[in-house]
Amino acid sequence: MNENLKIGVIGASGFIGKHLLELLRANGHHAVAFTRRSGVFLEGAAETRVFNMERAPVIGDLDAVVNLAGSPILRRWSAKAKKQILDSRVLPTRKILRTLANTCVGGQGPTVLVNASGIGFYGDQGPNAQVITESAPPGFGFLARTAAIWENEAVQGAAEIPNLRTITLRIGFVIGPDGGAIPLMRTPFKCFMGGYLGNGHQWMSWIHVTDLARLILFIIQSPGIEGPVNAVAPKPVTNREFTKAFAKAVHRPALFPVPGFLLRLILGEMAELVLSSHRVASEKISEFSFVYPDVVSALQAGCEKPARFISSI
Repeated sequence: MNENLKIGVIGASGFIGKHLLELLRANGHHAVAFTRRSGVFLEGAAETRVFNMERAPVIGDLDAVVNLAGSPILRRWSAKAKKQILDSRVLPTRKILRTLANTCVGGQGPTVLVNASGIGFYGDQGPNAQVITESAPPGFGFLARTAAIWENEAVQGAAEIPNLRTITLRIGFVIGPDGGAIPLMRTPFKCFMGGYLGNGHQWMSWIHVTDLARLILFIIQSPGIEGPVNAVAPKPVTNREFTKAFAKAVHRPALFPVPGFLLRLILGEMAELVLSSHRVASEKISEFSFVYPDVVSALQAGCEKPARFISSI
């Protein structure tokens, strides 16, 4: 599947979505950005269409759909916030699959669905974790439950649609200068207040946003890939190693480690996000070539302004 494709991106205005739109345009594909309101312009999109919970997306003419919808998780996890985090992922996915079920009839409609998820699916593996791949079972905790419910919504809906290749993309910690956690991390380091988190021995499985966008397109164009896919670079690191590389990238020392109890006090349950250990690899993307296979080069690029954009997959 190497011809020019018409690809719909739901959640196109987010951090990952914006990079994906740019990559699709650079590779000659027709990117359709779905937004909650009409009249919104997104750079990289060939056109925009409306998708919200009151209005089903128009997707019958697309070759593939990428669902990145979901409200931010970088906030305190109150009961209300947790419900928003879950609903903002599950409900759009349900609507997309119902629309696909009504669209993919008689060989018509999209043949590929890439539905976002996260490596939080596996739960906290602990500091002595062995590398796990896509065959590992779900873990425990809020993120694991959310990812499992989210994926189940996609998989169960897709089971009713013949000829739809469905991928649940378990995304790791995303590195990039214009979104995610990296801009938040930069401030304390610039003020000489940065350091590793907790004891720093927790594993981090990560990916640069440029490689993530490239990987999504690679998967769409690879008919043999389906089911869960871990979207992570090949070399996970500990938080101490990550922090050392980040400090070097921003030209600051890492002087002040943040104890786990203080993170739990400040962040509440959301501390799970930074203290959990995830040592994850993928057994499904061995043919994919990473631009940033190691954390040092990824963070050097991820701390640049503006981001270095790689147009080729």
